[in-house]
Amino acid sequence: MKKISVYTALIGVSVLAIAFSPVLGAQELRDVNGAVTIQTNEVKADNAELIEMLNEALADEWLAHYQYWVGAKVVVGPLKNELVEQLIEHSEDELRHAGMLADRIIELGGTPLLSPADWFEYSDCGYESPVDPSTESIAQQNLEGELCAIEAYTEILEVIGDSDPVTYDMIYKIRADEIEHAHDLQVILDDLESMDEQGQGAGQGQQGQQGQQGQGAGQGQQGQQGQQGQGAGQGQQGQQGQGAGQGQQGQGNMNQQDMEDKD
Repeated sequence: MKKISVYTALIGVSVLAIAFSPVLGAQELRDVNGAVTIQTNEVKADNAELIEMLNEALADEWLAHYQYWVGAKVVVGPLKNELVEQLIEHSEDELRHAGMLADRIIELGGTPLLSPADWFEYSDCGYESPVDPSTESIAQQNLEGELCAIEAYTEILEVIGDSDPVTYDMIYKIRADEIEHAHDLQVILDDLESMDEQGQGAGQGQQGQQGQQGQGAGQGQQGQQGQQGQGAGQGQQGQQGQGAGQGQQGQGNMNQQDMEDKD
């Protein structure tokens, strides 16, 4: 690991070098053999901003851990089992991230947040209570949290640049996990949307089928009534015609009889 020498002093027969480690973030007093003889707790000024950002990320990870954990307990709705599996896995990842960040803060000479009350003060992404336990709501609120975390870690990487490869590598790996989490949640949301669209399509198809059946039944009933009416009309006309014919025949017979009587 490369050290930046500040100055070299001679003390007795030992040559001591005060060196500063940009990675460890603390002043070290080394002898000519490179062994550390004194190490102070002083934090490099350039690391103060980084430590602050890492503590903010630490707060986000703790809150995300609990948000995932409690969401897995209360979630209800379609694809519940699939979502619970993702929530538990993500919760474990966020807790692991919190441990990585705390360790690195200490290595840099800082102090990780000591009280849960500090999490809300330092958090950039906040906490969303799962008051709506539906699968869609919980997946969506956690997706928004992941997108916020990705943005925050991207900002940290930009601040670090090439000044601290150890912290850069750690943050890069954490961000990769968050990107994967976001993808997992988006897949769940896409599947829920597809199920909803299929359900709507099935409902519309059933309504259309019922409408066609009703229309067909109505037309059949109307046709049957029309046939019955037509048959009744024909019967009535037939009866009337036959009656009129018989009446005319009867009248003709009467007229003939009258003529015979006159003769």
